[in-house]
Amino acid sequence: MQVSQEQPKPGVPTVSAADGAFGLLHVLGGRQRNPAGMRELDTQWYGYGSGVVVRVGHGTPETVQTWASHAGTHGPDDPILFKSAYRRGDLLYACSQTEAMVFDYPSFQLRHHVSLPVFNDVHHVIPGGAAAATANDERTLLAAVSGQDAVIEFTVDGELLKVWAVDGSDPTDRIDPARDYRINTKLKPHAFHPNYVFRMPDGTAWVTRFETRDAVQIDDVSRRIPIDQERCHDGVVDGGLVHFTTIDGHVVSADVETLKVVGTHRLGRRSEDTLLGWCRGLTFVGQYAIVGYSRIRHTKVRGALSFIRTGFSAAEPTRIAVYDRQTWALEEEIDLEPAGCNAVFSIIHQDPTRTGGKAESS
Repeated sequence: MQVSQEQPKPGVPTVSAADGAFGLLHVLGGRQRNPAGMRELDTQWYGYGSGVVVRVGHGTPETVQTWASHAGTHGPDDPILFKSAYRRGDLLYACSQTEAMVFDYPSFQLRHHVSLPVFNDVHHVIPGGAAAATANDERTLLAAVSGQDAVIEFTVDGELLKVWAVDGSDPTDRIDPARDYRINTKLKPHAFHPNYVFRMPDGTAWVTRFETRDAVQIDDVSRRIPIDQERCHDGVVDGGLVHFTTIDGHVVSADVETLKVVGTHRLGRRSEDTLLGWCRGLTFVGQYAIVGYSRIRHTKVRGALSFIRTGFSAAEPTRIAVYDRQTWALEEEIDLEPAGCNAVFSIIHQDPTRTGGKAESS
């Protein structure tokens, strides 16, 4: 497939991310199953058929890795895609709907693969346990499992260690240990939909709760950050603040000590007449914030997305956007659909000066 990048529209400056100004970015997400055409996504949709990694930098974005879920971990029509990922040094922690993976980075060679029967709509995985004392335990993983409204701690060898319900209740009251939740099991609607695990500077582990528009400490849900603006993703700790994206195109920033929101930033856009997209995926590189958007399909517009008004002239494509962190003005957008990416979950920065060290990115 020949790939091409749309030309920047007049009046929008560029920081030339696609030309490698930030080093390399890797975008993780999903590709439509058997697409009839990349530009027909508004009216035709076939679900996600594979995970994709798109490299952005040094020219036109291109797919450098695809993922097909392992046999026995999913049904024949179940979606397959990468959900949110996390980088620590030269390891990348990733997940599909029913799997957790650890890759060498940036080679994307698979090091560990875990798929537990309790997995249902896994959204994010990070290294370490929920307790602050186990934050650096490289053989333990934490996953936000949206289908179970829970966070699950397990080892890279597949040993289930503990399950936390994100409302503080006893998860054994509703999770059957003898049941395989990965195949032919629909658990929606989710009351909380935990979707992103992050660690505060004190080592405690937290999780965002999409439906209740907040984040809570995993082992003490009385500790809470109200996000309120809209339903949320991400949880990027940087400079004494933790930053969340909301699906309507805002970044909400909270103080890591007081747990109070100190800023709600509306992300700049090219036009008010186009459908912005599903905002999810955030990373910081110097003075810039890089944010992901997934195209919103007509089926979603007709659904219960209350933040979307009617009357838009067009839907924006799946893309990443670069913002100035001081003004939150739009600097550049990079279309990912010609490279075969139809959903963005994570943006990973490959800083060539730090790869192999202690760099963290999500």
